[in-house]
Amino acid sequence: MRRLLPALLSLVLLPSTALAARECWERNGFYMNDRATYERVQTWCSEFTSHTDGALDWLYVHFPPNYDPTRPTPVLLWFHAAFQSEGPISDPRMFNGTDGFVGGVPGKYGVILIGVAQRGECNFLGDIYNESLPQCETSPQARQAAKDDMLELFNELASKFNISHILAGGSSMGGYVSFRLMQLFPDFVDGVVTSAAALCIRTTNDAPPPSCMGSEQQAGSQAIYMAAQAGTFADKLVYMVVGTQDDVPNLLAGVRYMRGLVSGNPWLRYHEVQGGPHENYFADDYNVATGQGEKWLVNNRAVPDVEDSITQFLAQPRGPIHPRTGYTPPPAGDAAWYLTDRILAYSMGGGAGSGGGGSGS
Repeated sequence: MRRLLPALLSLVLLPSTALAARECWERNGFYMNDRATYERVQTWCSEFTSHTDGALDWLYVHFPPNYDPTRPTPVLLWFHAAFQSEGPISDPRMFNGTDGFVGGVPGKYGVILIGVAQRGECNFLGDIYNESLPQCETSPQARQAAKDDMLELFNELASKFNISHILAGGSSMGGYVSFRLMQLFPDFVDGVVTSAAALCIRTTNDAPPPSCMGSEQQAGSQAIYMAAQAGTFADKLVYMVVGTQDDVPNLLAGVRYMRGLVSGNPWLRYHEVQGGPHENYFADDYNVATGQGEKWLVNNRAVPDVEDSITQFLAQPRGPIHPRTGYTPPPAGDAAWYLTDRILAYSMGGGAGSGGGGSGS
């Protein structure tokens, strides 16, 4: 089966028998191959080959200060917007912080922060593809494989780490992917933190939610709404912020419809920014414009309660989170994990210097 290649990169694919996760510094989307910056702030990169269809994907992982593997620790998965490049998921300012924001998001919330590349911008859980890139596989098998990879990652994390909560977050398509993961895997995902989540976005006509006819991810948006209506998100954090003049067709209607479906949820946090365009209200660019400095996921005029909301939710006992029944992890000594040895060593208390970790690229 044809393998997926990241946008604008020429890659040498691993043989089918070489499933080992490896470091992937050459994919650095923000500091352009400045591996030293990432190592200095102890952000690790893991490239892996999908168990499902052989596609390449990768993750950026940063642990909180004073990480203790014996104590339950929350995980935050962060997703970038459609075709945005991987800067938002690999930006050291989010991982380690600047402008007095020491420790970044992991330090503020005590989370293991994981930035997910989504198959090199080809694939957003199989629901939207970058059709401008000929290497992006659009078969039904590839669409399902993207979801299967996330399930494998959840199982691996749950089998190797002591996890109390899993949150998913992002802007635009990153917000959509977060909702979709909570719908697909409610046993793993405890909540979402989204800005301008791209629910029910229109391309060919203007059918509003819940039908979303003609939207790029019609089936996925419908499934998310059905799960919300059935109460699947009733005890989960649902944080949403959106601009009242968002310029993505149908997005505002899609987000408002979600708010109505979960209006009885005590963990719903909803904000509309008057006149706001389509942007990430959690990111450093918005915070700089509002005088907040280069800080991610902190209080600002658009999200005045995001810090309290995340902190209070994570203080509620939720875990421990276990792998799904019947999951069989890769055998000991078999390097078929989606995480490098040095990341797995951290999960067992070995620290950054332990484990093979691969030789990098």
